[in-house]
This record gives sequence, C-alpha cells and structure tokens, in this order.
Amino acid sequence: MYVGVLDDQALRWGPGRHAAWRQLTSSHASVVRTIVDWSHVAPTRPRNARNPFDRAYRFGDVDQLVATAERHGVQVLVTIWGTPRWANGHRRPNVPPLRATDFQAFAQAVATRYSGAYPTLGVVKFISIWNEPNTRRFLNARNRPAAYAALVRAGYRGVKAGSPHTLVAAGETAASHCPARFVAALARIDRNLPFDAWAHHPYPAAVGGRPDDHESWPDVGLTGLGRFEVHISRSFRRARTPLWVTEYAESRPALSSAQISADLRRAVALAHRVPAVTMFIWFMLQNHHGEPWQSGLVGSAAFDSFRSSAAALDPRNGVVRWQQPRRPLVVRVSASELRIHGAATQNLAVTYTLTGCDSELLHTGDTARMQRDGSVPVTVLPGDLDPQRLVITLRNVAGRMVARHYDVVPPTASSECS
Repeated sequence: MYVGVLDDQALRWGPGRHAAWRQLTSSHASVVRTIVDWSHVAPTRPRNARNPFDRAYRFGDVDQLVATAERHGVQVLVTIWGTPRWANGHRRPNVPPLRATDFQAFAQAVATRYSGAYPTLGVVKFISIWNEPNTRRFLNARNRPAAYAALVRAGYRGVKAGSPHTLVAAGETAASHCPARFVAALARIDRNLPFDAWAHHPYPAAVGGRPDDHESWPDVGLTGLGRFEVHISRSFRRARTPLWVTEYAESRPALSSAQISADLRRAVALAHRVPAVTMFIWFMLQNHHGEPWQSGLVGSAAFDSFRSSAAALDPRNGVVRWQQPRRPLVVRVSASELRIHGAATQNLAVTYTLTGCDSELLHTGDTARMQRDGSVPVTVLPGDLDPQRLVITLRNVAGRMVARHYDVVPPTASSECS
C-alpha cells in the first residue's frame, strides 16, 4: 500500500523544501499528493490548451516537485481542481467551467507533460479529479452531482488521451458531507462513469475524533471504508473499486502528540485491513504558521509511527508470486530514482539473489531497460532451489544503486524452513 503525505507548502513552495524532501525520504513515504490549481497554472486562456508547453501555462513549481519526487523514488498523485476565471464566466475557482472540454484539454496537458515522454520531466502515476466535490466550498454548482459527472468524464478522457497508463481517481470526497449519497446520485446520472479508483478523505467528524469513531451513514469514516467500497462498486456495477485514502490527519491541540502517534498507526492499520485500499495519505509533513491544522509529522512522536507504518507497507518491496517456479519470472522493479536527467533511454546493470532454506543463488551480468514510468522489468531465472526470498539490485551508469526485497510465494503451500 502506498503511504505518503500532502504538504505543498513544505515540499513545493517553502524555502526549506530541500530539507523537507530529506525528511520525507527518511519517513519511507512512497507517494506524495500535490494540488494542481488549474486557475493558477492557466490564468489566461491557452492558444492550444492540449499542448503542455503552451506559453499560457505556468507549471514551474509542479515540474520541480515531480522531478524531485522522482529523484527520491516517490510516486506522485496530482489532484486537479480550480477553474480559471476565463473558463467559468469570471467566477470563483469552485464554480465549474462553462465547457467541460476546457477541463478535458487541461487534464490532457497535465497527463502528457508528466507521461514520461519528456526525459527532462518526471512522471505522474496518479491523477484525481477535483477536491471534495460533495461540498459547496469546493464545487459550487446548482446540481453538484451532474456538474461533477461532467468533470469526471472530461478529466478521464483528457488524462487517458495524454497518458493511457496514468491511473485516474474520481471522488476526493469529504467524509462528513454524505459521500455515500453523493455516489448514489452520480450513479443515477451515469452508471458507466469512467474512473480507475475512488479517492476519499475519512476524517473524524468531531474535533478530537479518533480512527475508530463510527460515522453515521451516509457519512463515511475509516471504519466505514469497506462498506463504502461495496456501495461504490454496486452503484457503478463494478466487481471491485480500488480506494485511495488521500487525506487523513488529526491535529493538535485537540489531541496530544502521543495520542496522534498512536492514532496514526491505528488509522493506517484500519485502512490496510480493507483489501480495496491501496493508498493512505497523511495531511501535513510539517506544521506551518497560520495553518489551522497542526498535524505535521516532523518533530512529533507521530513521525516514528508514520515511518514504521510506511516501511512495513512499502510497495517498492513486497511479495512476488512465482506461479511456475521452473520458468523465468519477470518482476517490475520500481527504480525511478535511478533515472538520469535528460537521457531518453537507460540500461541498468542487474544483480539478484535468490535465497532458499539452505542455499543461495547469486546472478550477475544482466542488463534491463528502464520504462517510461520508472519501472524496470527484470527477468529472474529459476535455480536449483525453492526460493523464499529475492533481492534485486539495480545500478545506473553513474554508479547509483537501489535494492528491492521480495518474499517469494510459490503456487502451492510449501513447508517452512526448519
């Protein structure tokens, strides 16, 4: 499960962002969420809105964050929201555009820019459409479900046109504004609404609330995530819907640092218990002056809870299933931090070690090519042993290395080493 943070002030705008990225790396975070405000990136109408390099666009700080995340081996979730005045009749950013095609063109520009097609720019793996559209604060429309359905359809088409492999989430729903009812209303409008995942913010309803609090349906907190996933899937006639918890936090002084530390660990555990949940994002890496939410991890006991939870669930390591142990196994290794800035193609040196109960096999001398998304397909050859663990080490031409660790699961249960 991806575990990460949202803190644009620390990681994108702040003067201390280099130190903030060192703190993030030491936390074992595997994903960072950032808000891309359409009205800020495109304050004037572009001549060709689908072109990610149109002169109207101001992507500079987003470019820097995405590239920095890649250097640290961290994936990026971009949330697109905020309508420019030129697109909604000179109204506030929470008013949807008059033409959904304008939003579609911007979504395509974002996805294209960070698709991996441009060696000097990083890659965005995840994009979500709008923020808390079930609230008037973020989506001010006479019929919010209808307005949001139009945004999702346009955003999904735009993202997939720019980068077919980028995963697109609908939702980013607020917990305490009847998200389950909002889902039902959306499904009545369009049961075939396109999205790859549903993003949700399961904050406790009360100040000083805790992870185990039970919210009254149709509100949805952490304890209701399983029911929420079933509701989404049934509403849209899907077998299963991946859930991304893209905002959760608790704030001082309502709760003590020790309570927040324990609750963070509990919140991640509750999310991880739901098989559909594949992402958990904490709101704020650092505390900021004037910010009402004092939920920053740095300098608090919660940092250690976050670090241990993120390390235990790190998707860059994990489990591989070797269905045919006598045939080669292909493992896609996450290694975006080895990408060399500006290089169109990159071959990496491969070393791997297979470990069984009483033997070990070391293999060297292979090379593998990095893909656009920063992954590297590595072919592992079978050996004369029953593998239980696999370590793959990759090295680029500059000598930088990463090592990924996997438990190997055979097709049938086997006895443990004695």
